[in-house]
Amino acid sequence: MNGRKYKTLLLVAIALLLFACNSPTPAPVPDSPQSGTALAAARTRVPERKALATQQAKQTVQALAGLTGAKGSETPGASTPGTPVAGESNTPAAQPTAANATIAATSTAEPSLTPSWTPTPSWTPTASWTPTPSWTPTLNPTVTGTPSQTPSPTTTLTATPTITATTAGGGGTRVAFVAARDGNREIYTMLRDGSSAVRLAEAPADDSAPAWSPNGTRLAFHSSRNGNFEIYVMNADGSSITRLTTATGDDQYPVWSKDSSKIAFTTDRDGNQEIYSMNADGSSQTRLTLSTKEDGGPQWSPDGAKIVFTSLRDGDAEVYVMNADGSAQTRLTYNTAYQGDAVWSADGTLLAFVSAENGNKEIYTMKPTGAESKRLTTSSGDDVAPQWSPDGSKLAFVSARDGNNEIYSMNNVGTEQVRLTSNSADDSAVRWSPDGSQLLYVSSRDGNAEIYSMLANGSSQTNLSRNRGADVEPAWQSK
Repeated sequence: MNGRKYKTLLLVAIALLLFACNSPTPAPVPDSPQSGTALAAARTRVPERKALATQQAKQTVQALAGLTGAKGSETPGASTPGTPVAGESNTPAAQPTAANATIAATSTAEPSLTPSWTPTPSWTPTASWTPTPSWTPTLNPTVTGTPSQTPSPTTTLTATPTITATTAGGGGTRVAFVAARDGNREIYTMLRDGSSAVRLAEAPADDSAPAWSPNGTRLAFHSSRNGNFEIYVMNADGSSITRLTTATGDDQYPVWSKDSSKIAFTTDRDGNQEIYSMNADGSSQTRLTLSTKEDGGPQWSPDGAKIVFTSLRDGDAEVYVMNADGSAQTRLTYNTAYQGDAVWSADGTLLAFVSAENGNKEIYTMKPTGAESKRLTTSSGDDVAPQWSPDGSKLAFVSARDGNNEIYSMNNVGTEQVRLTSNSADDSAVRWSPDGSQLLYVSSRDGNAEIYSMLANGSSQTNLSRNRGADVEPAWQSK
């Protein structure tokens, strides 16, 4: 068995020797990115490889000769030097030579560069500010007090009227409003059908809060054209603009007495907001309220003898009344919630106001003495901004009971509450026409705030201002 094994190994060694002696010279190498020097060096290594193979073959033959001489003297289980053992190689490892060190393949592949990052925009500018068309101060203090009002019976709502596409109004009485069409707020007027719009008080500042004199001949407003807000008046056509107040604070929100002889307004010229009055020409400016908290929202009684207002002097918003000269200031409401925004009925026998006595804001009425308080609305949303019809038989108001602000009307005892507007946008700032046949209001249903009109039953809803700028604060000319 061993003899056959040795014979086989001898034949393998002879074959290796013959191969080394007869190895052919490599064929010419075609052109490649290698330089000519590298190609010449590769060819000179052929004889070296042949010499190495010959040396290895000789060593194998010598090893076999040694094994043959040792045959017969082997000890089972022992490993004699030079004897093959399972799992080992008895062929001497090739020693590193200078020739071997130079046989290193030269890579000709070009690296493939794949970008690992692609820049993407990290910021896209978006419009982050939308101007609010108007601002009305709201008194929302922490409230304390004693409840005095009792709720009225639940009212029944009637169906919303069908709205037609006919045009409301028909010329005659004009409408004043505020528009930001030219970059800042200015006073405009137009006919009641929306035609003949005219800008009245052009200035590089804000003009707001237009208020028609009851005789219909003049407009009062506040303007910041001289730095801080002051009260101004002008004729109905915009002529004869006259500054009435000159103070270091802001004088705002003018309100005419019913005989057009006086103007009440709010001012912070004395450190906090108080109510003043003056003659229609700006003379005899008189401070009517004197408290450490804000007083605002003055409204003249129809006979001009009294002024109702909202005050925070007792720690919460309450309704007060005083004589036109500021005397006999009397608190009318007592509750732990907001109460304010009082307005007179046409005959002066009732006040409509807003109270949050029952959680959300609702419409109430009471006598000018504070007696006979009665809740008119009962809804899950806020009912605010009551406005008496000229004959005192109805109240228009704004309600969020259906999800967004809509215009409603009801009888003066709270019955027949009717939703007049119905859309997904907010409708607000409702105002009766002098004859009670129409209502003005502000709506954003067409994308921006516009002045709309409708008949008193909610029909013929019409966009009057039709402009890309905000049109707000509508006011009917009285005559």
